[in-house]
Amino acid sequence: MALTSVSTFTHPPNDVGPYSYVPTEWICILFLVLYSISTILHLGQALKFRLWWMIPTATLAGILEIIGWSARLWSSQNPRLLTPFEMQLVGTVVAPTPLVAANFIILGRIINQVGPQYCRLTPKIYTIIFCCFDVACLIVQALGGATAARAVSQGQTLPRYVHHPLFRATFTLLR
Repeated sequence: MALTSVSTFTHPPNDVGPYSYVPTEWICILFLVLYSISTILHLGQALKFRLWWMIPTATLAGILEIIGWSARLWSSQNPRLLTPFEMQLVGTVVAPTPLVAANFIILGRIINQVGPQYCRLTPKIYTIIFCCFDVACLIVQALGGATAARAVSQGQTLPRYVHHPLFRATFTLLR
């Protein structure tokens, strides 16, 4: 959706928007600053030590969080707009997935350092298994975020499995 055609939330007049509350501006700024610092540090670390796998994992996660929290900050100033709500919903829901992939790569490197004989699977197998689950979780989380965004933009109530992220979180934790 183009920024020039920003739609607004059209629920009852007592409602303040798709959040049902106004996001706190200083919290949004705080997390925006923290994720920005973390992303810059991860990118610097990736470039300095030639850890190229950190760019599509930890750095991408930081960029998605920055987008999500920027949109949430926008929502704190204009809580009835749908575009920032949808942006923050998708950004903050999808962002942890690439970061978890970085953790799986780090786990493989730790296993190599400690000694593969102490693990049931090889580091390569761990990385393959966990990254496959990570992709599946990304798909589930993206579908949940998109479903929630579509429901809110159409003025519908959120489906139970989207409104309570326990469904998505359970699948994420099982990986």
